[in-house]
Amino acid sequence: MRNGFSPAEISSLQNAPVLAEHADEAAFLWRARERAALGPHYRFVQLAQLDERVLGHLQGLHVAGATGQKLALHALGDLDAGTLFVATHLAFGRQDPDSMAHTLSIASSDPAWAQPFVAALSWLDPAALDPLLNRIALSPVAEHRAIALAARVAQRAVVRPQLVAALDDSHAGLRAHALRAVGELGLVEFHARIETSAADPDASCRFWTAWSRALGGDEDAAERAFEAGIEAHVPGPALEVSMRAGRAGWARELIRRLASDSGTQRQAIVAAGAHGDPATVPWLLQLCDEDALARAAAQALAMITGVDLEDPLLRRDAPTSEEEHVDDADAWWASADALRRWWQVESGRFRAGVRHLGGRPVSEEAAVQLLRDGTQQQRRSAALEAARLRRGTAVFPVTARADWQHRRLAA
Repeated sequence: MRNGFSPAEISSLQNAPVLAEHADEAAFLWRARERAALGPHYRFVQLAQLDERVLGHLQGLHVAGATGQKLALHALGDLDAGTLFVATHLAFGRQDPDSMAHTLSIASSDPAWAQPFVAALSWLDPAALDPLLNRIALSPVAEHRAIALAARVAQRAVVRPQLVAALDDSHAGLRAHALRAVGELGLVEFHARIETSAADPDASCRFWTAWSRALGGDEDAAERAFEAGIEAHVPGPALEVSMRAGRAGWARELIRRLASDSGTQRQAIVAAGAHGDPATVPWLLQLCDEDALARAAAQALAMITGVDLEDPLLRRDAPTSEEEHVDDADAWWASADALRRWWQVESGRFRAGVRHLGGRPVSEEAAVQLLRDGTQQQRRSAALEAARLRRGTAVFPVTARADWQHRRLAA
């Protein structure tokens, strides 16, 4: 029997406080970067800085080997998205069977836990991850198969037999993942195959069928996507794709209809920003005077015109009594008067009836430029436009690891 500890074990024990800090900071910073990745106030360069810090703390845990893994698993006692991300990244990075099984069981217990689990997998080297995903994809548990598919899609790689099987699966959640993957990966050759899914009994499946076909150029599907998205309780993604890929006349009429009802006015604002017609700018400027809608209207205005809401000369203080809408979190408060002055100067370069994105007429070049220097909110829109304009290409993954995004942009 061995007595005492090995030098490596002694070193790990001595460094336990440092490793615990690595685990805490990695979880905290990843939660912060996920909020940033979806928000209107972060740009790609800032996301890259956050990711570099997250990767540094993860590397500190990986170097510690089994001790780092144990600390990450122990942190799951205070389970949240960040601690699950860290534990999963360690478990699958080290390919520890017990730890992988434990984190997978958590991820498959609730859809809310699947997202950080998939994110952790997507941050790992695809070549090392692929054999592990092959095994998960063969699981009799549908949630496991959905996770394997989602991880591959997040890395923009998919095994076609796995996708075909998922499209025919009896589990509605897995079918919905597969139908969404068709659009995210730009697999226009699957469009005829998924046509019958427009009548799927599951609302999410009907929506993602329409969403994927819309990105591939089907205007009828784009218009169906709006109603299907309302039924599936995903009005945001529904508006984004229907306004960008639907017929212009239909889109303008829908904006008018939504704007006429106070209950759907916020949807009308989002729709106007996605459609990108400068003709809506005067209306959006009026809404910038209404605190309840001001930030949404300013964001839509920025989506169309490219006005920089980070400019201190355009900002104002937040009102003290206004209750924050969840979709306005982290958005700037802009001065309506300052925006009007800006528009008086800049309006001459915009033509009503021509769709704009970030201050330029919609084009592949404009979309790529926004992917490089826009806010994360603008980059998500640019990714959809680029995929729509270059039929058969994948949607650019604007929430992926920033260093891997750099490579894609440089390619």
